[in-house]
Amino acid sequence: MRKILSFSEVIAMTILLIASCQTATEPQKIRTPEERLQQWWSSVDSTVALAQNGYLIERGGLDRISAGLRNFNDSDKAFSHAGLVFIENDTPFVYHVYMGDENPQGFTMREPLRSFCNPEKLRSIGLYKYQLSAEQTSELHQEVKRLYGEKMKFDKYFNLTTDSTMYCAEFIAKSIAKVTQNKLLIPTTTRKNVSFKEGIFGGQTADKLTYIALDNLYLNPFTTPVKRTVFQ
Repeated sequence: MRKILSFSEVIAMTILLIASCQTATEPQKIRTPEERLQQWWSSVDSTVALAQNGYLIERGGLDRISAGLRNFNDSDKAFSHAGLVFIENDTPFVYHVYMGDENPQGFTMREPLRSFCNPEKLRSIGLYKYQLSAEQTSELHQEVKRLYGEKMKFDKYFNLTTDSTMYCAEFIAKSIAKVTQNKLLIPTTTRKNVSFKEGIFGGQTADKLTYIALDNLYLNPFTTPVKRTVFQ
């Protein structure tokens, strides 16, 4: 005699059937380091494809110094360095001010965007668009090229009151302010009761520091996010 299933038994079997089908068709997650790195480079390439003249590119490094710089951000601790993108001869380049093993003298750099976003050395990247006219974008390009040509050096004292040397966020903020005649002013961050080693941050006192944080560059009313990627 055929057994008649109860309503609860039918529901239970249906749930098991659906679960087994989902498990069978669910795509396998990327597991090997090679596959993971390939996926990261694919994300970088999609970011490069979206980049246009005057875009802001941010990145977060994996090293100890980058971790310290991220902590100086006002609210978003994702990034530790930034530059401006311009397309030259069909290739997106980043103009940025940086001092480290790759650039020990600290001169302003011009680097391919894809190299700047190398996921083997980074934890995150972010692409952002400023509200600039075509004329302002062109003037911004000329301004960063000028500073690059003059070999302006990295400001290891992070002193906003001087223009002869600049750190990365200062380089971007002051260039934008110049070409917009101070209509687009990147906000600053001020911290109190901070202590630094002697000579750091220029003439500012140890209990007060005013600077342009990396997240000040995009957490403002005139910046629009384009794409953000976390490499994990």
